[in-house]
Amino acid sequence: MKINEDNILNDMGEVYSLTSNPSYSKDKKYNDDLTIINHLYSITHGKFFDLPDHFNPYYDRFFWRDYDKDYMEYADLIEKYKKYYLQLSENYLKILSDNNFFYSHFNCKKTYTDQRMKEILLDFFNEEDANKYKIVKSMFDDERVSTSSLENLDYVGFCSILNSNIKPYVVVDGLQDKNTLVQLMDFAHEFGHSIEAHYILNRYNEFYKHKNLAFSEVSSMFYELELLRYMQKNKINTKDTINGINNYHLFTHGFLEELKYSDTKELMEEDEKFIASSEDFYVTEKRNIVRPFKKEKEENGPEYWFELEFYRPLIYGFGSYMALHLSELRKQDSKEFNKAWNYFLSTRTLMNYEDIFNLFELDVNKFVSGKLIESTIKQDLENYRKQLKRQL
Repeated sequence: MKINEDNILNDMGEVYSLTSNPSYSKDKKYNDDLTIINHLYSITHGKFFDLPDHFNPYYDRFFWRDYDKDYMEYADLIEKYKKYYLQLSENYLKILSDNNFFYSHFNCKKTYTDQRMKEILLDFFNEEDANKYKIVKSMFDDERVSTSSLENLDYVGFCSILNSNIKPYVVVDGLQDKNTLVQLMDFAHEFGHSIEAHYILNRYNEFYKHKNLAFSEVSSMFYELELLRYMQKNKINTKDTINGINNYHLFTHGFLEELKYSDTKELMEEDEKFIASSEDFYVTEKRNIVRPFKKEKEENGPEYWFELEFYRPLIYGFGSYMALHLSELRKQDSKEFNKAWNYFLSTRTLMNYEDIFNLFELDVNKFVSGKLIESTIKQDLENYRKQLKRQL
């Protein structure tokens, strides 16, 4: 399964034509697209475009103005909701611990041809609804989907969402006709981004793309989880699917544990123990947090400020946790959920946190507690234990 090279050439030509008369507005909107398409071309075909630089004396000034705005909105978001993220992390980890969560190597036995994988994904999205099916099918039909080697990169898949309103591309790490459940999950994840990109294409959303960053991985994690539920329900490769669901919890566990660690009271650095000296923190340009510590044996000594991971654990941990709740809400009333879900996909960047929770009628305290998803998690872990016992 490979992306049609002509698509890349045509799309690069279309975007490049939009920047033929450089201006700040065009630079800001389209230059990133040129970089994205070039990266895509390099990964999928081992080629790249030698693009000339467009100089605009005002670009840096306007770029940093927008960056500062996005940064301040994110910093404000952390200030308001940090305690909720930390508490839900602790509660989810406790639910797993109370139900004896453990993990063995995720080794998928069954492989799929590209055609069979495509059939499963299309059947799944067709069950979701006709619009989702059309979006995914058009990407396959237009040859904008690929498995390629992403070795040595820090991701296993990506969806190229372009400002120029060109249809996205999806690439997942893998080999042609040697797909496993891992590739299926990764494709469902990236198609989640692609679907949201289609729904969000309107001029109002364009100016708020970085709002509600904590929700940026919700649609992708939701479809990754729902694919596993679909395969479980239809008894498609049950053994690997049960393993995949447990792996989903491992993924969520890892990021929420890292998020919880951002609030640690002590840490080790170069064999020395440091103790948190206050509740103060600030947000870095990378959207992580920096906190003050003192050496354990130097209570009156100087403060040392350490950067702790926060952004990636937040968007993936919170996104996975939110998806678990949305999956339960769908079980309760699929018709009403689907209405809310489509509205969310279309307007996520225009809503604040309260709007989103009200849309799904989610009580914040119940959400943080994890009570809604506890029984399903318990069943998932029990299914995994039973499967392992059958293998003994």
